[in-house]
Amino acid sequence: MSDIDVKDTVEGDDRSFGLWHEHRGMVRKIILQARSILLRLSWLKDLRDLQQRSKQPTW
Repeated sequence: MSDIDVKDTVEGDDRSFGLWHEHRGMVRKIILQARSILLRLSWLKDLRDLQQRSKQPTW
């Protein structure tokens, strides 16, 4: 999860956000659209929580 960038907003749509992943010089962009702004915010919070947990040591 640490090699994925989360973009809070996608231009032109308050319900969309993006995931960017770079690997071997190639960038993959995935745009996701929630049913509502509140759901988008919830998903973003969950993704950020996962990113934080993946940075912590597992021991």
